[in-house]
Amino acid sequence: MTLSDKSFQNIASALVPDVITYIEQDERYVTFMTEVITDALGSFLGNMDEDLKCELSVAIMDKICFVRG
Repeated sequence: MTLSDKSFQNIASALVPDVITYIEQDERYVTFMTEVITDALGSFLGNMDEDLKCELSVAIMDKICFVRG
C-alpha cells in the first residue's frame, strides 16, 4: 500500500497526541529519562552529591515536555 506524502504526514500528525500520551504513561520513559539525565549531569558537572543529582534530575525532567500537535 502506497500513501501520498500528504496522507502520510496527515496520519503522522493525527497520531502524535496519542503517541505522546502513550510514552508519558510508560514507565520505561521515566526510567530512560532518569538514567539519561543523571548521566548528562555527571558529564557536565562531574561527581556530585547523589541527593542533589536526583533533585536536579527531577527538576530537569519536569521542564522537558513533548509539544503536541
